[in-house]
This record gives sequence, structure tokens and C-alpha cells, in this order.
Amino acid sequence: MAPVKPKDSIPSYEAAFERLEQIADLLERGDLALEASMDAFEEGMKLVDICMKQIEAADLRLNRLIKDSEGRFQTDSIE
Repeated sequence: MAPVKPKDSIPSYEAAFERLEQIADLLERGDLALEASMDAFEEGMKLVDICMKQIEAADLRLNRLIKDSEGRFQTDSIE
């Protein structure tokens, strides 16, 4: 089972979600030992947090869309 990458190397949403699906499959099969199940669950919860933060960032960016004087949509710079 591959651990979550260190904080300085946050996986993309897609990579985190794919790993989360793998963990869910492992847990649903029910053939892991208790300790391995707990480790997988902990990793999964960290991945859920990573995914949620990335979704929130994307939502913030979308909510910052504005119309210019000609009615075209542009994004405000978040930085």
C-alpha cells in the first residue's frame, strides 16, 4: 500500500481520488488485517482532506469569475 506523499508533494486531485478508490476497494473486500485496515482508513481520510481542499480551491476560483465591461467572463487573480 503506497503512503500519502509528504506535504511538500501534494498529489493531484485525480491521483488522490484514484488512490482513495483503491483504498475503498481494499477495505470493502475485508481481507486486510485490523492494523492494515486502520492504516488504510487513516490514509484514506488524509486523501479525503486533500481532495476536499482542492475542490474548495477550485470552487473559490470559479466563484471569482467576473464579467468585464463587454460581458465576457474573466477570472480575478487569486494571487
